[in-house]
Amino acid sequence: MSHHVVNTVRGVDLREPNVTARDALEADGMRWTAQRQAVFEVLDQMRTHPSADEIHRATRQTVPDISLATVYKALDAFIACGAVKKLTSVGDSARFDVRTDSHHHFWCVDCERVFDVEDPGAADWIRGRRIERGFVVTGFSLTFEGHCAHCAI
Repeated sequence: MSHHVVNTVRGVDLREPNVTARDALEADGMRWTAQRQAVFEVLDQMRTHPSADEIHRATRQTVPDISLATVYKALDAFIACGAVKKLTSVGDSARFDVRTDSHHHFWCVDCERVFDVEDPGAADWIRGRRIERGFVVTGFSLTFEGHCAHCAI
């Protein structure tokens, strides 16, 4: 499990290079179970922003009796401790991302794949916008949609 979380939860600095999802989970008072480990490893290896159903199917290859409900509970735990982000602005079902650092997404409306987009200029532009009515922005999610290079052909 080489992926490291970028976030700060309950006094644990998840930006440190040796701090893992397990550390984040345990710092939030939750147990690291074999099922949670299997779910996280699948999500970390897939890197395709899979849905819970896709994670469930892949996890069943190593844990055949794992239920979809257990996968959802594991994902909820990882979201709660900051180890996973839930993407809700891409298609009909939520997708999940082990990258919790600041980055954006591109959703292909044809093949429904989700890609990471690195554009620090967009983040700087958004941070510079004035928000009216007293809102305090603590974060944002930017999702582009269109046709990926493969589908645009």
